[in-house]
Amino acid sequence: MLIGVVLAALALGTALYFASIWKTWVREQLDERLRAEVTLADVDVSSWYPTLELTLEAPVVVGIEAPFVGDTLFAAESVTLGFDLKKALFERRYELQTLAVRRGGVFLHSIGEQANWDIVKTDGTVEETAADEDKAAFSLRMEGLAFEDVSVRYLDETGRMEAVVEHVQLTGGGRYAGDSLVMRLKGVLPALTYRMDGIAYLSRARVDYEGALAYHLNNATFRFPNQRIRLNALPLTADGAVVLGDTTIGIDLDLRAADADLKKLLSLVPTIYRKDYRSLQASGTAAFRFVMHGTYSERLFPHTRIEARIRNGRMAYPDLPDPVEALNLRLSANNEGPTTERWAIDIPQLAFRMKGDPFSLKLRMKDDRFATSAHGVLHIESWKELLQLDSLFPVLQGTLTANLDGAAALADIDNERWDRIRWEGALQAQALKVQQAGDPIVWEVPTAVLRASPQWFEMSQTTVRWGRSTLHLQGHIENPVGYVMDKAPLKGHLQATSPYLNLNPFITETADEQAAAASDGATDTAFTAPRLPDDLDLTFSMQARQLVYQDWTMDDFTGTVTLREGTLSVSPVQVRWLKGRLTLNGHYRYGDGDARPTTEWQWAGQHVELAALGNAFEVTRRFAPILRYLKGFVNTDARIQLAMDDHLNVQLPTVQSAGRLVIPQAVLEGFPLWKQVARTIQRPDLQRATLQKVHLAYTITDGKAEVKPFQFQINHYPATAYGTYALDGQMDFTVEMQVPAAEVKQLVRKVLPAVNLDILGNEPLTLVTHIKGTADKPRITPSIKEVSTLKDRLRQKGQDFIDQQKQQAQQRLEEEKRKAEEELRKKREELERKAREEAERKKKELEEQARRKLEEEKRKAKEKAKKKAGDMLNQWLNPGSKP
Repeated sequence: MLIGVVLAALALGTALYFASIWKTWVREQLDERLRAEVTLADVDVSSWYPTLELTLEAPVVVGIEAPFVGDTLFAAESVTLGFDLKKALFERRYELQTLAVRRGGVFLHSIGEQANWDIVKTDGTVEETAADEDKAAFSLRMEGLAFEDVSVRYLDETGRMEAVVEHVQLTGGGRYAGDSLVMRLKGVLPALTYRMDGIAYLSRARVDYEGALAYHLNNATFRFPNQRIRLNALPLTADGAVVLGDTTIGIDLDLRAADADLKKLLSLVPTIYRKDYRSLQASGTAAFRFVMHGTYSERLFPHTRIEARIRNGRMAYPDLPDPVEALNLRLSANNEGPTTERWAIDIPQLAFRMKGDPFSLKLRMKDDRFATSAHGVLHIESWKELLQLDSLFPVLQGTLTANLDGAAALADIDNERWDRIRWEGALQAQALKVQQAGDPIVWEVPTAVLRASPQWFEMSQTTVRWGRSTLHLQGHIENPVGYVMDKAPLKGHLQATSPYLNLNPFITETADEQAAAASDGATDTAFTAPRLPDDLDLTFSMQARQLVYQDWTMDDFTGTVTLREGTLSVSPVQVRWLKGRLTLNGHYRYGDGDARPTTEWQWAGQHVELAALGNAFEVTRRFAPILRYLKGFVNTDARIQLAMDDHLNVQLPTVQSAGRLVIPQAVLEGFPLWKQVARTIQRPDLQRATLQKVHLAYTITDGKAEVKPFQFQINHYPATAYGTYALDGQMDFTVEMQVPAAEVKQLVRKVLPAVNLDILGNEPLTLVTHIKGTADKPRITPSIKEVSTLKDRLRQKGQDFIDQQKQQAQQRLEEEKRKAEEELRKKREELERKAREEAERKKKELEEQARRKLEEEKRKAKEKAKKKAGDMLNQWLNPGSKP
């Protein structure tokens, strides 16, 4: 007794004396041997001879190497390790006797051939010889192993697999000798979830476990013989082994439940097990077996076989009137490997009876061929109640009547050899109602008939309702089999009519966005932009008496909508909207390969309400805020293209637009900016302004709207306006208005008090208003165009006076000249007359003188001739007389 006390005291003293050495040693070993960031809050050392305990407080191991940077591989509240102190001190052998992990988490993450748990250093300071010495110096003979509230998550991104175990409670023991580690474990896994390819095969299932595990280090092999497992209420046995290779995993697993009670098998259905499982009445037997053998890797898949059988099953709840009776199932699925494409599935029998109506389903698929048939009636509400689906579907009711048979080869589907495919039948729905949890809308299908063939599905007599909305559908879908089996394009043409159609339920809102909107007090709903699949080629001929989209309500909607290769196109659409009639052509695109939604539209509107147009779009609210304060109607045509974010918010810098507005008459009232303009130019009567004969053209590009100069009338005054409005709110507008001079002389006197305004005359003056800055802080500068050019006008008026005097002088000079010329003309004419008269008189005098002289000469000649004749006669009579 005394010796034990002394040894215990020595052990405790030794442990306390060497505590700091132990702490340093632990930290050095972790840093030296692991490629990871390891943090410890503290290392506690205690001893009860012959046991030494090291407790690592709040250990955390975080990955530091790509692609696992930031992965938290391990974290716990504490990890306690118990060693044999005597062997550690005197034999330098470290025998682990106890291990306890409390409130911990493990994250195992793999991508291809890389794994985040591969963090043990294999080079550098750690030599192989040291590793061999450590192996020889370490042993395990553990009687106390405990995992208290430990969760484990395994994620294989390449294989698209995920397994999550929450709040594990395990106890046991084990020993390590040579290259083998053998452990005995018993405990509970309260919530096990397993997903593959997005499908949850197990969802928070409870697992009770007891069994032994063996790990062989030399060949990295786990063995687990004769495992006893209880999955929810279903007892299972399992045998197998797992071999971990560098790039592969060898699997040999046999999991089975032979001739179990059907009720225990149904416990695997989460909704049944978690709600009213004890009140479930079930009879019949069930058997299940899962076998997997082979190699798993990024490219390989093991040989897998699944078998299930139910015989003479019956299920019912005491408070439900419709049990499922005569339930029989035979199912086998086999994959021979080495890929996941070699599945052979055979369901030769799945049959039951409900409400006296039988239903049967058969399916057989092997290699590239399959055959299936479904016949009978499904009472959906009874199945909902039986499977306790209230939490998933608060409303689920109606009947489905199936009469379908088909058989085909995938190669024939790929090559569209429809003549080799057998597929016929019909599916009819009646009084169908569906409401998902969290969705306020109840979807109703009063009636629907779907007829099928290999080439097409034909829809007729189909009506869908949600809320106030009613949609009547008919048409056909082409290539449905190719679309389902090989993701080939789905084609079709549907005709849809509706008296009232609300599209908002088709636009999703995320829970985070709803919470954010609620916390911010936001009233606008944050929608998620719908992505459009690239493998659809559908055309909808739409007619809706009233159509609702977000906050918009449209009447008499008619048009053709096409969904093709990720683009939704409309051409053309006519609709009564914004209290007018519009014609639209355009498209919305957001396919799988697009970074963001884009849209482009051309539209024309007749008699559209201005205020409604200003409030309808983010573009008009930002680039044309004045529209919201205009009372009147507009005729318009425009084109616009833009991009949006994932919540359908317009990315305003991307807007490119051009258009025209024709406003016969409108009243501008209440626009804060214009009210300030009216006050500045001392025209309070313009705060309520009547605009007439407005014809304007605009463009929007690079975040700026530009209005070209246009003429109009404002309160019957002729006016011209033009300018720009930028996305940041900066504006630069000019308004020129022709105003009678008498109405603006007071403003002119303030601008030019020393100027005699009479010089401006009484002609209308041009009131020019420059508006710059922002709507909140505008800079308004009024001026009179004529006053601003007064010097030029004065100079012009002086020049006009001089020119007038010159003109008058010139006119007088020309008048005097004309008078002088007239006087000269008259004098000349008088002189010419007198000269003519004098010449005529002279002529007459000369003529008279010549005549008298001639007559005198004639007289003298006559007298001479007479005398000569007398002389000659006298001589002749008196010869010898002298003449």
